[in-house]
Amino acid sequence: MNQITLARQTLTFEETTNSVRPADQESEILTFPMRIPRVSVIDHDARRRAVVSHFLSGNGVHAMPFDSVAELLRYQRDDIPVLMIDADMEMDALVRGMRTSGHWMPVIAYAEEIRVSRVVRAIRRGAVGYLAWPFALEELAEALDGALDDHARPASIDRAQIVAANRIARLSLRERQVLLGIMQGHTSRTIGEMLGISHRTVEKHRENLQIKLEVQSTSDAIRIATDARLEELQL
Repeated sequence: MNQITLARQTLTFEETTNSVRPADQESEILTFPMRIPRVSVIDHDARRRAVVSHFLSGNGVHAMPFDSVAELLRYQRDDIPVLMIDADMEMDALVRGMRTSGHWMPVIAYAEEIRVSRVVRAIRRGAVGYLAWPFALEELAEALDGALDDHARPASIDRAQIVAANRIARLSLRERQVLLGIMQGHTSRTIGEMLGISHRTVEKHRENLQIKLEVQSTSDAIRIATDARLEELQL
């Protein structure tokens, strides 16, 4: 198993130099196990694509940049993780292309602004993870390593559903209702109004359900709920 050394540091996006730089001089070296230290990057914005690729390369991950799904499918044949900007219809195009070519590549979507509704949509369309740009190094490393565990996702969908359903079973009825509201893109305040509870109580339920599901982010919770087909369950 290869290892990639990542430096934990706060990042600043430089508008004038098209680069990412440390916000200060303090850094802590992380060592994170990575089985395949290569990723493809799909981003239609040339400037952002260059900055993302530079950031990855600067942290030990070989980045192969593409400006579109069509370009990646034309040249990429290795089943390695794909980091892709969350753009309309691009996820659908990539999934269709992978099915046609027979090459399955685990996809991690990213965006500069995280919206729950878009996270839900990306995961439903086939993404195995969702990150905010600029990336937090620990989250990026975990997402890339975890993506490899989902490499056989299409072939093991029944198993994934069973595992996800077992995790959902740990939740109380109220926690499942809150998770369903999150999947539907509602804010904590709106979910509270729908359920007749305060938004602070909703936040507490969100915290508890993430603990029970053993996840660190809302996107991971949504993915488990999607795998378990939570919306089809009678709550």
